[in-house]
Amino acid sequence: MKISKPLRLSPSSINTFFRCSLQFQWTYLLELEPDEDTDNLFGILGKAFHKAMELDDLYNITPETLRKYWRCLFYVYLSDSLYLKKNLDYNFFLSRGYDLLSNGLKMKERWKENSTIVFNEKYYRISYPNKFIEDVYFSGRMDLVVKNSENIYTIIDWKTGTKQEIDDNIQMSFYIYYIHKTFDIPYENIYGALAYPLTGDILFTQRKEEDVLKVFEKIDNVLKDISIGNFIKNPKINKDSGNCIFCPHPKKCKGVVESVVSTDVHLKLDYITDDLQETK
Repeated sequence: MKISKPLRLSPSSINTFFRCSLQFQWTYLLELEPDEDTDNLFGILGKAFHKAMELDDLYNITPETLRKYWRCLFYVYLSDSLYLKKNLDYNFFLSRGYDLLSNGLKMKERWKENSTIVFNEKYYRISYPNKFIEDVYFSGRMDLVVKNSENIYTIIDWKTGTKQEIDDNIQMSFYIYYIHKTFDIPYENIYGALAYPLTGDILFTQRKEEDVLKVFEKIDNVLKDISIGNFIKNPKINKDSGNCIFCPHPKKCKGVVESVVSTDVHLKLDYITDDLQETK
């Protein structure tokens, strides 16, 4: 497959590939416009919450001010959403976001009492040499990284949804590898933490070098499939095959056979049904 520009991989894009590699192709390679009404309020809530947590540190905005203007911040992200159903009830999400923000700011203050902030909402980029595709790099954002007096680093990833498995969390593996590589910190001195402000729960994890290498093996398999144009309609969310609840392309996907292979990304969607072609 011809890739005409550097291939950016993020934890989100890799997880999308594992869930449905066809969705990965349409979203990240072909960059197709999402279908109408496919944005979801949970995603908008998460973006607004993360921005509020960033503003708390970067611009010295007081927690009281952030709480006061939470409604405005939420509506800014809401208005920027192009693919959201109209006339939805936003009150639940406004209330939930306020609780998330209030609790999250308190959790961060407790961390700051015993640790120093290394960075907040840090963008990272790491090149990834491999034998399948030239010019591949990892990138993304880390929510919060702190270190204590014993030079122990903790990477905090804020979660606005339900609890996730942390020991198999690819995102956290990326983060831990970045801290290890950037600061030359041994893996045993790095902790990952999924923090859930709504409940106050915090799940901790660590990685060994062999754990990170296993993640890289999975990524190499992803790159191999991309290089040969192997994209399959096989949605998997929480091991429940056929669940497409958060896919941005459900209308385009109608009528596509279960197994789809495309050999060239520049072919766009020649293998999709005539009805779909008319909607492009």
